[in-house]
Amino acid sequence: MNLAQLSDYLLITAVVIYSLAMLAYAGDFAYGRYGNAASAKAQVPRKALELAGVGTHGSAGSAEVDGAGAHEPPVAPAGAVTGTADSDTGSAARDGRLSLLLRGAVGLTLLGLAVHLAGVITRGLAAHRAPWGDMYEFVTALSCVTVM
Repeated sequence: MNLAQLSDYLLITAVVIYSLAMLAYAGDFAYGRYGNAASAKAQVPRKALELAGVGTHGSAGSAEVDGAGAHEPPVAPAGAVTGTADSDTGSAARDGRLSLLLRGAVGLTLLGLAVHLAGVITRGLAAHRAPWGDMYEFVTALSCVTVM
C-alpha cells in the first residue's frame, strides 16, 4: 500500500469517527444533563409555582379557604416540578461534571482529529509537497484546521 492509499483510508476513517462523535453530541443534546428533571428543578423557581395558581378559582393550583378563613398554600398543578435545586442532593454535584455522552463525543472528536491530521500529513508526503495543491487536498487540510 502506498502513502496516497493510506491517506485515503485515514481520511475515510476520520469521517466515520466524526460521524460517531456527531451522534454522541446529538445524544447528549437529547438526553444529557439539560434534559433531566434535576436541572428542570433549577429552572423553575418556587415563587413562580406559588404564583401559578393565583386567580384560578376552583382549580388545583388555587389557594383554597377553609371554614375558619385560613389560607392553604397553593398546590402545584399535576406534573409540575416542585422544589428548588438546593433540595436535590445530587444536582449540585452533577452540574460541574460533563455527561458520559459529552465526554465520549469530545474523545471521539479528538481521535478523529488525530486520524484526520495523519491523513493530511501522509497525503503531503505522498505528493512531495504541501497538501493543498488541488481542491481535494485543500478541503481536507482546511477541514482539519477547522476541527483544530
